[in-house]
Amino acid sequence: MAEPWSANPQTEEDFIARLKAGDEDAFKSIYTHFSSQLYLFAYKQISDSQESEDIVSKAFISLHGNIQKYSTVLHIRNSLYVSVSNMCSSFRRNRLVRKRKLRSMYSGEVQSPILTEIIYNEFINELYQLVKKLPEDQKSIIEKLVTEGKSVTEIANELQISVNNVRVKHHRALLFLRALAVVQKIKSGITIII
Repeated sequence: MAEPWSANPQTEEDFIARLKAGDEDAFKSIYTHFSSQLYLFAYKQISDSQESEDIVSKAFISLHGNIQKYSTVLHIRNSLYVSVSNMCSSFRRNRLVRKRKLRSMYSGEVQSPILTEIIYNEFINELYQLVKKLPEDQKSIIEKLVTEGKSVTEIANELQISVNNVRVKHHRALLFLRALAVVQKIKSGITIII
């Protein structure tokens, strides 16, 4: 089935104009055409189904928010692939760092990689439960820093607040998480992971 932009250059210009005008059907067409390919691209890089779906969703959200800067479908496609590739790299890097920190936390106690993975997943689940108890602004900043791998500057720009404000909220969130962790006896892990 031919896509609405593939017939001729004029059709592509019209299609891009519809996208820029906020035509949701045009955006759905882009999503339908590229989402499966992007999911497979992400999954091949990180081998995590849920995270691959999340990364593809984030790429399309970013595209939707910046649609005015695109002039061709090829430019859109390339941007989506670069965005997904960058987020996958960030995810892999963050996952590796977290696993290394967790392994060092249990230095010598854990011999089996499977057991290490189980402990890691349980710890992350406990941490996630604590993060859900944070005030909404602090929770948002922790999620952006830890889950999305964004920098303080990127978060400040996205939330339209100062970099210092992001740092203060991050610091307050960590204090709150540490206080909760003392109660739940997982303090050492929070200091290392976050």
